[in-house]
Amino acid sequence: MTSSVAEKDNRRINSYIIISLGWSYTFWIIAAIISTRNPDWTGIQLLHFLGGIGPLLATIFTVTKMKDWQGYLKRCIDFSGYSMIDWLILLSPILIALVVSLIMEGNISLSQEFLGSGVLYGVFLFFFGPLPEELGWRGVLFDLLSRQSSLKAQVITAAVWFTWHLPLFFIVGSYQHGVGFATSGFLLWAVGLILQSIIMGYLYLSTNRSIASAILFHYFVNLSGEAFELNIPAEIMSIGFYVVVLSVTILYRQKNA
Repeated sequence: MTSSVAEKDNRRINSYIIISLGWSYTFWIIAAIISTRNPDWTGIQLLHFLGGIGPLLATIFTVTKMKDWQGYLKRCIDFSGYSMIDWLILLSPILIALVVSLIMEGNISLSQEFLGSGVLYGVFLFFFGPLPEELGWRGVLFDLLSRQSSLKAQVITAAVWFTWHLPLFFIVGSYQHGVGFATSGFLLWAVGLILQSIIMGYLYLSTNRSIASAILFHYFVNLSGEAFELNIPAEIMSIGFYVVVLSVTILYRQKNA
């Protein structure tokens, strides 16, 4: 990579991070302040949603600047480079939740709230988090960083993704607020998020830069989190399984590099 290309990529990386975090933090900090004073205000959900599209807006800006919409959109729907191992890794969040539920509960313990929410909630989960986020986190940020170093891409993407979520812990009514900031649940969430980020990075590279792989993996993480009722010991066991999945992913990636 020439110095001029690297400089352009660095500018794009910096602008992507600034736009995605800047946009999201603006709405989420306002939501956090209002929710502590008036948690029943109906506009909090709207602010939550508006903040969540920060990565998508940063993606639109960056890809437009790069003038590569054709190649980018192709990677969004490309499944041609997937192996059987890739599919197993991609589906691992659901498989892990099933196994942990069977071990801990002796049966598949699904959330009654999730079952009562209907199919549309599952569709909502796809469009609210995984799709707008992974179009950018892996599709743009990780992709640009990986041109310089896959290790650098893994570290920075995980750090930015982690940082992006932090205001949500102060918005009353959000999932993250229920977990609590700087609690044992927060620690488990953070470890899980970092492991999942690294798995998605390797999966992205293994599938020939398929953005769809990250979107689907992220979706299955969110879907399993909503569908299965897991207590703290079960969450710890899940993290153990994610470590196994990550180990398999790294070994598979090294073997086929």
